[in-house]
Amino acid sequence: MTIYRKDYQKPTFELPKTNLTFVLHPTQTKVFAELYFQNCQLNQPIFLNGVQLKLISINLEKYEQNSKGLSFMPPAKDFVLKTEVQINPKENTQLMGLYIASGLFTTQNEAEGFRYITFYPDHPDVMSQYTCTIVADKKDYP
Repeated sequence: MTIYRKDYQKPTFELPKTNLTFVLHPTQTKVFAELYFQNCQLNQPIFLNGVQLKLISINLEKYEQNSKGLSFMPPAKDFVLKTEVQINPKENTQLMGLYIASGLFTTQNEAEGFRYITFYPDHPDVMSQYTCTIVADKKDYP
């Protein structure tokens, strides 16, 4: 699919803070995300890219998920979206997002790799401060 600059639309929100927690497992990594949305236009839907994600939980009552991502109407001008997804780094052969290479967990998020980790707006102009926590078995991952 070709993307043209003339088709670009500015995001209808700000996302100043993103908290991520990874519970590492070769085939069942869980990713907990907290996205702090601000200044949302309440009449405009939000679309978050997300590919090959198994949605475990979400703190929204109404949303739509398809093979490209998640869409919903913002519940308030400012709100926190909380999701839990499961991914399979061992079977991720796209070498995008979180995958295993030579026995190591590896990430590649440019330019569209982050959508393989969690639901997120794939806009280069959505700037956010990230906090990441990694949880793993110390015996297996010293």
